[in-house]
Amino acid sequence: DRVPYSWNWGGVHFVMFGKYPDSHALQWSKQGLQTLPAGKPLVLCLHFTLTGAFSDSWKQAEKDAFAKAIEGRNVLAIFNGHWHVLRHYRWEGHDVFQPGSPRHNCHTFLVVHLVNGKMTVVAWHWENQTWVNIPEDAPTGAMGIPHVAPALAGIPS
Repeated sequence: DRVPYSWNWGGVHFVMFGKYPDSHALQWSKQGLQTLPAGKPLVLCLHFTLTGAFSDSWKQAEKDAFAKAIEGRNVLAIFNGHWHVLRHYRWEGHDVFQPGSPRHNCHTFLVVHLVNGKMTVVAWHWENQTWVNIPEDAPTGAMGIPHVAPALAGIPS
């Protein structure tokens, strides 16, 4: 639970924080991020939400420290879970996605397509066997990552 890990894949650096980036995980990630070029694309994953329901599972000071640690970095996306809803929102200028849950009421999961440092995120509703729109908390057009119709994203429908 307190063991963050990371790896490089296809030119992107992935960081898994566990429940959330607590002081231990932040210290570990700062050391790791220092070894990466400043523009290296990052994908960050954590369990608890940053805003909305269940975001009180970690303190605001910890969120502020996390925001500062990734400030100025090329964060392609942050993925979080815990609250089983499908949504996209912006946090501190970063795109954040919640995948829903195949197991719980939402019955969705995300399909992420990464090519040449560009990311597309779409959602699949496994029960209905169809692509679905990702609800967006941010104003229309505010997000930096397209979540478009699968045909436009190059994903077979």
